[in-house]
Formats: sequence, C-alpha cells, structure tokens
Amino acid sequence: MNIISRRQVAENFISEGDSKALLNIVLSVSDSDELNVYVAQRITDEEILKQILLSDCCSPVVKVAALENVVSESLLKEVVYKNCIPIIQEKAVEKIVNDQAFLEFIALKNDDPSVRIAALKHLENKDMINYISKNDYDEKVRYLAIDKCDDLATLIDVVCFDGSIYNKKLAFKKLDNQNFIIEMALFGDPLLKEEAVKKVKSETILSRIAIHSPNYNVRHFALENIKRKDLIEQIAQNSLYEDVRYEALKRVKDLKCIYEIIKNEKSYKIKALAVSLLDGSQIKFLSTIILDDEEDYRVKAEAVKIINDREFLEKIAIQNKDSYVRRMAIERINSSEILELVLQQDKDPKNREAAVKCIEDERILYNYIFQEEDFFVKKAMIESIQNQGMIKTFILKEKNRILLDIALKRLTNELLIKELLVETNDWYVKALCKANLN
Repeated sequence: MNIISRRQVAENFISEGDSKALLNIVLSVSDSDELNVYVAQRITDEEILKQILLSDCCSPVVKVAALENVVSESLLKEVVYKNCIPIIQEKAVEKIVNDQAFLEFIALKNDDPSVRIAALKHLENKDMINYISKNDYDEKVRYLAIDKCDDLATLIDVVCFDGSIYNKKLAFKKLDNQNFIIEMALFGDPLLKEEAVKKVKSETILSRIAIHSPNYNVRHFALENIKRKDLIEQIAQNSLYEDVRYEALKRVKDLKCIYEIIKNEKSYKIKALAVSLLDGSQIKFLSTIILDDEEDYRVKAEAVKIINDREFLEKIAIQNKDSYVRRMAIERINSSEILELVLQQDKDPKNREAAVKCIEDERILYNYIFQEEDFFVKKAMIESIQNQGMIKTFILKEKNRILLDIALKRLTNELLIKELLVETNDWYVKALCKANLN
C-alpha cells in the first residue's frame, strides 16, 4: 500500500474515531514519519498516546507530535522518566505546570540543559531559582534562572563570580542597590563599569569617576550625567585625562574658573578652548597671554582671534615674534598702512599673502607685485587687482606662465588686448591674446 492509500485509510479511521486502528497505523508504518505525525496529532485517547510515547518503534518526531494532546501530568512524568531522548523529555516537561516537586527534581537532576530549562520555566520555588542561578553548570540555564531571580544577595553573587559576562550583565541590570552599583562603578569588573556608571545617581560619585577613571567611555558617561556646575568646573580643572577636561570645559561659564584653567592647564588644546570662551573686551588679560613668550603659539593665536583692541592688533601684526600669531592679527585688521608694512617687512610669505587678501587699495598691490618673489603672494596680488591697465603692464613684465594665464584671463578690455598683442614679443602671450579676441 502506497503512502497516499495509507493516508486515505487513516482519514477514514479519524472520521470514525477509531483510535486503536490509528495506533496500528503508527506502529506498523515505519517508512513515513509524515503520515505518522499526521495521525498522532489526531489521537486524543491518552491510553493510545501512551503506547505511542513508550513504544520503541516510533521515531522522536512522532512522539513529539503525540505529546500535543497529552493533558495528564502523570503520563507526562512517566514519559520523562522512561524516555531518554532530550527533545521528548523537554516537550513533556514544558506541559507540566502544577507538580512543583517534580519540576524542582528535573531542574536539578536532569542531565540535559534544554530539559532543565523547560522545568525552570514553570518553577516557582525562589530558593531553588536562587540556587540554580549560582550553581548550574550550563550558562543558558543559569541565565534563565537569573532572569527569574529577584534576590539581592544572589544577584550580587552572580555579578561577582559568574563566568559569563552575559549572565553578569543580566544580573547587574536587575540590581538597584546604589551602594553596590557605586562600588562596581569605582572598583568593579571593567566590563561592567560602563553599565554601572549609567545607574549611579550621585553626581558627587560621578564626578569622582570622571576625574579618575582610566576607561574613556566610563568617564564620559559620568560627565554626561552631571548637571551641577561646581562639579563640572572641578572636572574641567582636575580630571587626570585631557579628553574629559576638554569636554567639561565646554560647559563652564564661570570666568574665574576659565582664568584658573588658562593659568594652570598644561594642554595647549584646552588652554586655547578656554581662551576662546573669553569675551573679546577683556583686553588686559588677553594681551598678557599674547605677549607671553613662554605661551604656546596656538593659545596666543586664539587670543588674537577674539581681542577687540585695534591698535593692539596692529602692533601684534608687525612686532610679534611668532609668525602664526602675526598672521591671525593680520587677518583681523584693515589698516592699509599696517598691511603695506607687512608686505615690506614680513619674511613669511603666508603672512604677506594674508595681507594681500585684506588690502582694498589695489595701487598698493601694484606697487609691490614686481618686487615680490613668492609665487603664491604674486598670485594673490594679480587675483585682487581689477585695473585693466595694471594687469596689462603686469603681463608685459611677468615671465611665469601660470601667472600669465591668470592675468590674461582677467584682462577683458579688447582695446588693451590688441595693444598687448602689438607690444609683446612673447609668442605665448600673443597666442593667448588672439584666443581671447576670438
């Protein structure tokens, strides 16, 4: 009889409610688990189901199907005791809810972790749950027990001694004892410190962590959760780590604190940030920073960027020893006289280029363009000159092809282009002039 014919016979027995006949199909048909599963799922007589579950000739998948209609806990327990296949034991245990003594026995004694987990799901004995949380050899079994546990001492033991970081984190997540949380945040497992600091409520403790913790994430988490201005100022001044001092300083508003940081801080990055937080009208203090020969040039440059004293800036643009500081001052002045002095005197071409970009009188630029030796300064000059006659004269005297290209693109007066075509002997300039005319 083929599988289709057997299926039809089974359908007839199902419609007639003949459980014994269905049992015969399950026990006699050994080559079709699909049919046997179908039949087993439709048997409701527990005596018949028992024969299937305790039979040696039925496959595990058929027995699992037979378990679906078993209600009697005594039969389920018998299946667990007499069946050594873990999946069958697991499915049977999952259906047992009322017999807590049996569940305790299975949760403690069964050799298979999946079966112990099935027992643990319905286990209510808190002492037993606490015991399993700490003592079961399988990590997943302990995890489920920890998830059901609400005993403070047990959870603390798990955090301190469990070998699984996942179990530790789960137990710690369930804790709300601030004393233990603070201890973990300060001295605990490095892998849990980030979790601990998020749960600390005391801002004083958080400030200690921000000041002393060697863990980058931990000290920044601590800082983020502090609102008190005095503690933020303490961190900005006293943290052992530059990164957190820098972030704390961004939140400081007190000028006295900022002055102290500028005075005592060793990091130029933090000092520069502190200077940027000052008001540009605080000329005396800013000028002291700028004129300090021992001060880092980047800190002095930051002071130059915000100071509002025009005469002082002009003096710095000409006299300061540090080239970068002079440049910051040059970029903030508009005195043609001072900017011309920069073109005459400053040996740093970057400073002369900065001056060119600030000069509005193109006659000054024209006067110095033929004296200038640096390519980039001359380029800035010719790009700033609008006067067509000046551009034409520059083209007649200049030899650098790149600068000639720039100048010729800026020469748009057709009459001057035609004059240039006649006056120049440079074939390159002639070619570009002709191209421009066309």
